Amino acid sequence: MNIISFAVRRPVLVSVCFILLSVLGLFSINRLTINLTPKVNLPIVTVTTVYPGAGPEQVETKVTKPLEDAVSTTNGLKHIFSYSVESVSIIVAEFTMSVSPEVAAADVREKISAARAGLPDEAEDPEVARLDINATPVLYVALSAPDLREAYTVADRRIKPALQAVPGVGNVDIVGGLRREIRVEADPDKLAVYGVDLQTVAGRLARENVNIPAGRYTLAGREVAGRTSSEFASVRDINAVLIPTKASGTVPLSAIATVRDTYAEVRSLAKVDGKDAVAFVIRKQPNANTVEVVDSVRKEVSRLEKQLPASYRFDIIVDNSTFIREAVADVATSLILGILITGLVLFFFLHTVGSTLIVTLTIPISLVTTMFFMYLSGFSLNVLSLSSLAICLGGLVDASVVVLENIFRHATQLRKKLSDATVEGTVEVIGAVMTSILTNIVVFLPVAFMSGIIGQFFREFGLVQVFATIVSLAVSLSLLPMLASRLLKPGRENRFGVLWEEKFSLLRERYRNGLTRVLTRPALLFSIVALLLAASVGLLPLVGSEFMPTPDQGVSSITLRMPPGTALEKTSQVVAAIEEHLRTLPELKRTFSTIGSVSGGTLSPGQSGPEYAQIMAQWKDERKRDAFAIIREVRPFLAAIPGAVITVREASSVVGGGGAPFQIYVSGPDWPSVEEAAPRVFELVQKTEGVADSDISAHPGKPEIAVIPEREKLAELGLAPDTVGIACRAALEGVVPTTLREGDDEYDIRVTIPAEARSRREILEKLPLRDSKGRVFFLAQVADIADTFGPTTRERYDRTPAVGITANLNKPLGTVLGTFQNLLNQQELPSGVRIIRAGQAEMMGEAFRDLSTALLLSIILVYLVMAAQFESWTEPFILMGSLPFAVIGIIFGMFLFDKTLNVFSMMGFIILTGVGVNNGILIIAFAKERFERGADALASVVEAASVRLKPILMTSLALITGTIPLAFQPGKAAVLKSPMGVVIISGAFSCTLLTLFAIPFLYYNVLKRRERRRQPATPS
Repeated sequence: MNIISFAVRRPVLVSVCFILLSVLGLFSINRLTINLTPKVNLPIVTVTTVYPGAGPEQVETKVTKPLEDAVSTTNGLKHIFSYSVESVSIIVAEFTMSVSPEVAAADVREKISAARAGLPDEAEDPEVARLDINATPVLYVALSAPDLREAYTVADRRIKPALQAVPGVGNVDIVGGLRREIRVEADPDKLAVYGVDLQTVAGRLARENVNIPAGRYTLAGREVAGRTSSEFASVRDINAVLIPTKASGTVPLSAIATVRDTYAEVRSLAKVDGKDAVAFVIRKQPNANTVEVVDSVRKEVSRLEKQLPASYRFDIIVDNSTFIREAVADVATSLILGILITGLVLFFFLHTVGSTLIVTLTIPISLVTTMFFMYLSGFSLNVLSLSSLAICLGGLVDASVVVLENIFRHATQLRKKLSDATVEGTVEVIGAVMTSILTNIVVFLPVAFMSGIIGQFFREFGLVQVFATIVSLAVSLSLLPMLASRLLKPGRENRFGVLWEEKFSLLRERYRNGLTRVLTRPALLFSIVALLLAASVGLLPLVGSEFMPTPDQGVSSITLRMPPGTALEKTSQVVAAIEEHLRTLPELKRTFSTIGSVSGGTLSPGQSGPEYAQIMAQWKDERKRDAFAIIREVRPFLAAIPGAVITVREASSVVGGGGAPFQIYVSGPDWPSVEEAAPRVFELVQKTEGVADSDISAHPGKPEIAVIPEREKLAELGLAPDTVGIACRAALEGVVPTTLREGDDEYDIRVTIPAEARSRREILEKLPLRDSKGRVFFLAQVADIADTFGPTTRERYDRTPAVGITANLNKPLGTVLGTFQNLLNQQELPSGVRIIRAGQAEMMGEAFRDLSTALLLSIILVYLVMAAQFESWTEPFILMGSLPFAVIGIIFGMFLFDKTLNVFSMMGFIILTGVGVNNGILIIAFAKERFERGADALASVVEAASVRLKPILMTSLALITGTIPLAFQPGKAAVLKSPMGVVIISGAFSCTLLTLFAIPFLYYNVLKRRERRRQPATPS
């Protein structure tokens, strides 16, 4: 009472306060960063170890298992995954949310450091890093030049350091190009003649190419430093190195080897629109803003292009910030349209410019003030926070409309002075307004403080709702009464207003009569509610479920896996054929292909090898079909490529995106049982309805030459087994004993044998080995050589053997999982084998569980708030009866508009928990007041419902119409915001319609019992 009176008496002070808050809000808008979604930090740590030349089985046995054992003792560990591929071990340790990511990384680093001594000497030091799920590439830049070798050198020496120095850039990877390398290719026959092995050549080069400090001395009061410098200055110096032979003599290196200044063996290619190029894959730092990083990188690229020769040209291939900008602008447009539509709805009900202006003016003031609190909290402008503001429109209008409508009623119907009508009208509804505001706040408190990935994802969404609701309360109890006392003109009605009021009075009268009939004869109401409830239950199985919708970002990823052993040239030819087919599509803008490597998802390491390739197809912005329809057309062509396993998915920057939606592990106690079960499970996945394409990690290995040392012979000759392994790696892959320095640049010197000699069995058999006494033996004397096949990947899940199965879908994930589970239940798998859901399937289960818990807590908190307000356990229970009415509309809405049950639509459920009871609060609060003043039960309920009909319809229609742009406006972010909007609109519609009759009926029966108790007993 005092606050409201104070606001009416001190209009200048109230105006100054809100002008100040608005200025601070406008100041904050330009300082809020732009992101697609709120930042999500998970305690996930990766351990990457390079073991050059080792196969997957060796990597698993000698590197992965020892490191897994060490990491598994870390506190708070939830899951541990590992991938052992050729030459690389990758371990992913996932911790519970109670563990800080920084602490998790430090603990893992300590465990790995202690386990390093147990790894092979040839293995490089393990790299421990926190996994940033937001650190997907933000920009792909291609460099075109006449000479790819020169282009790679410029890219590696000049461009990459410059890009890495840009603020916010975390990592820059170079793909494609020709890397300069000095290759020392020894002739195997000459090695045998002179009795020289490759290790001797490599060791001699390392000892000849030195630059060693030699100490210091003092001369004439000056300190003079000494240095032994014998570095190679050119290829000529390398050729002149003397190599010791078995006859205790020496020969120049040129006598037994060819030294070539060339480029490293090409193991990967990058192509832009089918042409060779050098590409930069740019990732941002964990805390950096995508839009700001991309803008800075673009400026740096422009600066570098001016400094390079005219024949060098940069092309921006993929810019992920474009989608973020457009998605955020899309939601911002929905917000602005919502404000305009809400203002139009209010004008129809208030039918005067002054009244409409009063309420409409409070909307931007409340929104701008909310942004000030967003800035203080470190939030960003993203799809979630802006969607939250758009949904706030109904809540912002709710309290203001209730207050203004009651002020107007006191001034016109009760003929009070405007200042008195303002104060008394506001005071009369302050209880209902406070209850409504508190219910909206407590609904989002569980959301704001949820744990897990969903807690972080929706924290900003929930707190923005809380901020906006608190601001709307302050506005409705101070600014709005002040404006009403100055701008409201209750005695001045225009023709439109008079006609509107006449029609609305007729509607109110019909509603009063209809409600009276329902209260006295409720059979029809029961029949309608039962019929709608039964129909909605029948529709529920037809509504699919998924973790999160995939937006159309304009980029599709085509992943190709050829048969094991396929050469890089063959894979490149298949890629060229796919690119040529894609160029026939009118929607294609550009293709970017990497041959020899495939990027992974959030928790998967990707793949590398000549049989792998990835094509990123960028689609034009102006097109009639979405990316999903285009890919459906392309899939038959891809499926017809012989021998190729191809998967297609949309690029996605949202949490959980980037990988296949369907991911499972077949895990068991040992490899034989897993290898038996995995193909059977994979066959079930392929048969599952809704699976578009699928792949399995345990595919046939590529051809290998297995060199098996004979330990007894080695012992007799005084050779160690590792001598054989080192010699074979030097011959097949080569060893890098030293480098050639030119200025500040260094280039590897690789010792090996010619490429044409590696494939000849007789050459390998005659590969010389030298013992410590200088005696020379051939490889065939101490080892057996056999052709075989080796696995390409060895996976483990929670330290047990596992095989991963992934699939892309053309039906919702939940539907496919249900169908697959039914097929799986009919199978009998080997003992100990289990099927583990991973990726989006696991995240969906955890998210639905967390959101369901938050929904339950919201319902409990709303009930307790209303119980405290009404000082009753009964009235709140009646009000909670409106929630099933919202569920009826939600199910019908999702079915009619083809929306799935996902984290966004479930958030709509939680929002309606608060919104759904607000209309009932207005009716029950007013009816209770009338009943306590002596009115009978029927009159109290009918009068309360008819009097509150106008504010109920105003607030409900304002919510529904204000959410229409969020639900149905097309745009980049439509797939993310639409499910929530549809749920709110359909739920609010059914809830409002049924609440106008069902809540009065329920409360009428409560008041009838109280009425009988308060009537005096009839004397006998």
